[in-house]
Amino acid sequence: MRHLDLSRLPGTVIGVNDSFVHAECDICVSMDRLWTENRWAALVDETKPTYLRDVAVKNIGDRPEWLNLFTCDVTKHDLTEDWGSVHGDNSAFCALNLAYLARPKKIFLFGFDMSGGYWYPTYSWQANKGDGRFRAWAKEFGTGARQCIKAGIEVLNVSQVSQITAFKKISQEEALT
Repeated sequence: MRHLDLSRLPGTVIGVNDSFVHAECDICVSMDRLWTENRWAALVDETKPTYLRDVAVKNIGDRPEWLNLFTCDVTKHDLTEDWGSVHGDNSAFCALNLAYLARPKKIFLFGFDMSGGYWYPTYSWQANKGDGRFRAWAKEFGTGARQCIKAGIEVLNVSQVSQITAFKKISQEEALT
């Protein structure tokens, strides 16, 4: 992911958390309050469409025009039909929900490894919580996968090491052709 030229990708590139900061993306998605507070200056500098969980901005007073807030039920793991309310207990699932709402023919998942690490530097404000939550999050994509199939959306996981098994895995080369 670190060496991938995202400009070669067709369509809209949605960056989840720091992938938006470290790569060229069109849209940012996060549900994390600490991430939002620590990256707010970078978001303001970019002024690109940003989708944040409403409680992630509770300590931020600004509401610029590029900011879109959503409510999030962290106890549900299905894709919603409402741009203002998405489900999931991780930012990656929220991003999948927003991509699903746009009804593309294909969605490529880059960096959705759920392996406990990131391709960019770790967050200085985040304590190591272990990788058990990543395995749990990976399993939660099953319902979303079935909904995408029903909607005629092909989702391809561009990571051979991803713990998400709900989607067909392909190489970066395959995704770029």
